[in-house]
Amino acid sequence: MASAKNMHKLVYDCNLEVVAQGWADGCRGLVHSDDSYRRAGENLFIIFGKGYNMRLEKALEWGIRVWFEELDEIGMNSNDTTFTKELHESGMGHFTQLAWGKTTHVGCGLTLCEKNDTMLISCNYRQ
Repeated sequence: MASAKNMHKLVYDCNLEVVAQGWADGCRGLVHSDDSYRRAGENLFIIFGKGYNMRLEKALEWGIRVWFEELDEIGMNSNDTTFTKELHESGMGHFTQLAWGKTTHVGCGLTLCEKNDTMLISCNYRQ
């Protein structure tokens, strides 16, 4: 397996968490926030139905796993992939948010949306 090049240490950012949590609390489903609201990259994940009452940590882990698996779904592997804007827009935007080399900060929020029986996860990424 090839080693990472130019990879920054990822730091959890409580300010990004506050923004992500604020958006998740609105229970808007998979509607992305405006860039001027978050000033960061954003991933959203929704869990429908009664499964939303799983442990919150497990829900967040599930969302991140699904975002990461986009790489396999498109038939690529991380050993020979250069991450570009075009790749991001090819259908693996969630994965590229997780793996973008210049990303240094992440913050996530999640909420139970009882009105539509879902759990919504929002994560924001910034350099």
